[in-house]
Amino acid sequence: MFIRKRRKGFQADSGRVASTGRKKKFLSFGDYELAPDFIITILKRGNKLISQATGQPEVELFPESETRFFLKAVDGQVDFLLDAAGKVTGLVVHQGGLGLPAKRIRLP
Repeated sequence: MFIRKRRKGFQADSGRVASTGRKKKFLSFGDYELAPDFIITILKRGNKLISQATGQPEVELFPESETRFFLKAVDGQVDFLLDAAGKVTGLVVHQGGLGLPAKRIRLP
């Protein structure tokens, strides 16, 4: 999923990194089920937000907005989905022209 080869001509845009300002603090850590046998774990290592999909290495997520993050390793984004109270209920992985939803199934 996140380990696909880069598209020809793809370059990570380090200028996209946004300061989220921490106006809205939400905890996105936990496990998200993309498929019954494919889980994405979101965790924190120091000041970094990390994603690790089943059977794949960890990749760092970089903020683009309060709820959207992108990867520099591949051309992909992650949107965290919030309910009316601001609680994270899931995420959507955007990669290769697809939007793949994942429900939050476990808190850390």
